[in-house]
Amino acid sequence: MIICCLLKSGGIYKPEHVYRIQKQIEKNVHCEYEFLCFTDMKVECATVPLILNLPAQWSKIEIFRPNVAAHKRQKHMFYLDLDTTILDDITHIITAKGFFFILRDFAKALKHRPASGLLSFSDKGREYVWDQWLRNKKNLLPIKKDFGLATEDREFFWKHIKRRMLFQDLFPDEIVSWKKHCQDGIPEKAKIICFHGTPRPWEVGQ
Repeated sequence: MIICCLLKSGGIYKPEHVYRIQKQIEKNVHCEYEFLCFTDMKVECATVPLILNLPAQWSKIEIFRPNVAAHKRQKHMFYLDLDTTILDDITHIITAKGFFFILRDFAKALKHRPASGLLSFSDKGREYVWDQWLRNKKNLLPIKKDFGLATEDREFFWKHIKRRMLFQDLFPDEIVSWKKHCQDGIPEKAKIICFHGTPRPWEVGQ
């Protein structure tokens, strides 16, 4: 089992945000795993270098590179954004086996589209996503606009990754949005809070 995050230079995120999520994983995941950070910065944990120099959130595609951690083939991978908060034991979510899992977007206008704040996939799933990226990247870059937002990887996962399962369908009420579900308190069954924009979790004590 590999659990990973991504830290790209030039944005708002810093190594301390990697350490924050690493500590939450250590507290709330009770199975054997290895934690990796995909980054172009110096971080005090096991890292994988970003090498493709992709813009903005497209860097996330690098977690699907076929030459990443080649000696760990056949291991399932779970990815989470740095603006995620883990509240409780998520071992059952981390270890759920399947080809490719992704979030359903929390925004009302995009509710039927996937969002990549959480990803989970098998080795075969990784090969499938990478193959689709190679086939379609020339039509995705530079970043396009949709619903007034920079779609970035959202457009790719929506249009080209059809073999997908949605986390919220598998774990109802356990993965919530800070903006949509937590304004009157954190729901009782919530295990993971996704912040997807402002405020960031450390700005609201999460």
